[in-house]
Amino acid sequence: MSKLSTTAALSGVLLLAVAPASAADVKTPLVCTIGPASGPGFELQIKNSTKAALRAETIVNIVAKWQRRSMPGEIDDCFALRAPLAPGAVVPHVMKFDRDQNPRSCTAFLSSAHPSVVHADGGTETDCD
Repeated sequence: MSKLSTTAALSGVLLLAVAPASAADVKTPLVCTIGPASGPGFELQIKNSTKAALRAETIVNIVAKWQRRSMPGEIDDCFALRAPLAPGAVVPHVMKFDRDQNPRSCTAFLSSAHPSVVHADGGTETDCD
């Protein structure tokens, strides 16, 4: 291997090692409140607390904390918006919990790592953060 290609190979390794650290995931918070029980779960109210409209297929990430008699826990979920969501507007989302899990709080956010539904090979994919 020549000196130039060795340097290029080493530079490539360094770029791969540095790139993820410089591309930090930015999480934009949204307002999340727990509503009443709704069928198999609880209805969460997610409010667009940003100053911009969110487009259809934007992925909303949720972390809900729950309590059982003996221990606390949390559950993660995400969903894609079916229609645009204006600033200040609210979208409901039903989140399923086991019978003995009492929801206590929820947080919602948008992720720069997985901002919207991915369309590839004729299908769609929703990646949660």
